[in-house]
Amino acid sequence: MLSTVLLAAYLWWAMKSWIYPVAGIIGILVHEYGHVLAFNALGMGPGRIFIVPFLGGAAAPRVPADTEWKDVLSSLAGPVFGMLAAAPFYVLWLQTGRAIWLEGAWFIAAINLLNLLPAPPLDGSKALGPVLARVHPWLEKGALLLVGAAVVVWGLRQGGLPIFPILIGIAVLGHLRRGRWRPHARQLGWGAAAASLGLYLLACLLCAGSLLFFTLSMPSEAAALAAEIGPAP
Repeated sequence: MLSTVLLAAYLWWAMKSWIYPVAGIIGILVHEYGHVLAFNALGMGPGRIFIVPFLGGAAAPRVPADTEWKDVLSSLAGPVFGMLAAAPFYVLWLQTGRAIWLEGAWFIAAINLLNLLPAPPLDGSKALGPVLARVHPWLEKGALLLVGAAVVVWGLRQGGLPIFPILIGIAVLGHLRRGRWRPHARQLGWGAAAASLGLYLLACLLCAGSLLFFTLSMPSEAAALAAEIGPAP
């Protein structure tokens, strides 16, 4: 409970509006519940959800994935299922015409799209990483290093508390120092790698398309504000 309150307080302070902690907490819980549903369906459960103060949330399985295919599916389940959290905010905007509800839907889409970046510990690294490793392990490491560095630079340039870029930087360095990244999981075959890439791109399309739709639906003042503040972790 305390961790949830701390996260909500941080979002309110960082985003300067009550809609962001409300949408953020709901969006994170639905997102993480998507992971839990996948863990349970794939024989990795029961999954558990943790709220991480100032950072967001995390879901963990009881049993690690024994194949990279399960890793891909459980990773993508969070952003895809998480988009359902935007629906009530969008409906409230349709009913009331108040742009603040649309900002909530926009923020949820932004959270899920941000999680699809292929940089540890985000979901995108767990979904796209095995596909790149199927080509060559160094391709995965190089791509995650470049994307992780870009995310760190972007986060530092946003101003405010640099919690998110520091987390990404630590996670990237930690991954690079490890040996084999998924030692207990059976590697993707070429067919599964192609399917994983297709699912990853579809998830990106869903989240990016939703974010663009919500942005274009906003009044110009709200859209400018959303673009200025950007998504929080």
